[in-house]
Amino acid sequence: MFHGPADESLRGPTHNIFILIKLNIVMSKGIDYLLDDLYINIDSILKANDFQKCDEILRNLDIRNTNTDLLLGYLTATLPAKSKLPFRQEFYKNVEELTKQRGEYEESLLRGLD
Repeated sequence: MFHGPADESLRGPTHNIFILIKLNIVMSKGIDYLLDDLYINIDSILKANDFQKCDEILRNLDIRNTNTDLLLGYLTATLPAKSKLPFRQEFYKNVEELTKQRGEYEESLLRGLD
């Protein structure tokens, strides 16, 4: 989720400082900041028609260690492109099962996101 500098030459110590700064911002602003970042990033990927990249993000996301609000954010952000994201339906089912395991599931929680 955290994206560092696009310029590969900025990797290393500079990149690590960037990550620490971003983490401090996230910790101070909370889940709303993370959701904003998520929506902006997914939106830019979808606008670039890079559906494979978006599908890979869903496939590689460690849902067990991801906040439920963020999981719902991924489902919401990818909804307009669901027909172009082969893994999204499985992602939806995995999120549904996980919310049940966490005791967070309600019928309305995922309504309209499949």
